[in-house]
Amino acid sequence: TNWTVSSIPLTSGANVITVTAKDAANNVATKSITVNRDTTAPTVSVTAPTAGQTFPVGTTTISLTANATDNIAIDHVDFYFNSAQFIGGNTSVSGSNYTRTWTPTVTGATTIYAIAYDTSGNPKTSSTISIQIDAVPPADTTPPTVSMSAPATGSTVSGSVTLGANATDPGTPSTGITSVAFYLDGTAISGAIDTTGGNPNLPA
Repeated sequence: TNWTVSSIPLTSGANVITVTAKDAANNVATKSITVNRDTTAPTVSVTAPTAGQTFPVGTTTISLTANATDNIAIDHVDFYFNSAQFIGGNTSVSGSNYTRTWTPTVTGATTIYAIAYDTSGNPKTSSTISIQIDAVPPADTTPPTVSMSAPATGSTVSGSVTLGANATDPGTPSTGITSVAFYLDGTAISGAIDTTGGNPNLPA
């Protein structure tokens, strides 16, 4: 036969619970156990990523790490972003570091925090850290436009000549011109790569 008593308050620390059973002939049996009540919450802090980092949305897997310790033992750590939006629990443990990965799908300023639970069920919420999730710009697939600005087409020159070119990048977004190279009769002119936007003076 099972005999139960519910909702018995325990004090913090060790509690000795004793049960006695007596039969109709006044024979008595006694059994004692010790139950520890743990009321100490863990300590936890987010150690990765670091505050102020920027990540592109949807294309980068972010490693989330929380350092958590407890007077008894940590059971698991859950990660959240912004207002109680659940990312997931830790998937690996190394010492006191609890880790999982996350690929963000929303843009903007984002806060991350962790909640650590010990084996007694006591929770502790970390401070938040702030990172930035940015939209990924579309790829620039538009080639630059380029034209010769000097010498003029069909002109006759002697000695050295100044070669000039106008180049712009009309792509959306524009990634900018990184260099302009010059050729003579289809062969690259040694040293005629301009990365400054200036016009080199080269022998004709």
